[in-house]
Amino acid sequence: MNGQPLLSAIRKNAELGKNMMETTLPLVKNNDLRAVVQVQFDEYNRFLMSADTLLRASGEISQNAVVARVIDSVSVGINTLTDKSTQNIAQLLVDSTVKGLREIDGAIERYGPASSPETINLGTTLRDFLNRNHRELKRFA
Repeated sequence: MNGQPLLSAIRKNAELGKNMMETTLPLVKNNDLRAVVQVQFDEYNRFLMSADTLLRASGEISQNAVVARVIDSVSVGINTLTDKSTQNIAQLLVDSTVKGLREIDGAIERYGPASSPETINLGTTLRDFLNRNHRELKRFA
């Protein structure tokens, strides 16, 4: 995926977010937080599909982040081993969202000027989505 570094970063960010929500969802007992996590999971999945569509259209092949998924699962397991409270799970998701925001901001700054308008739009839309997620999740942390 060398030809589309911003698009690759968008795809990776969306996949990691989707995986984090998918891993965390079974642990969430609070119905309000569960609803937020489910909506965010669905949105991450839409970003992932959009990035894959653009990558295929450009002749690139998307790659799954299998190692990252395993690391996320282990991280969630360790961080919720002794504390499965709504606040702890929400804080874990807040931290993950902040990391995603830093990564997508950096990718837009680095690769945006050489990217297509469609890719830049997808990246900034993802960034806006992550900012909304951050605000929503902070209510529970």
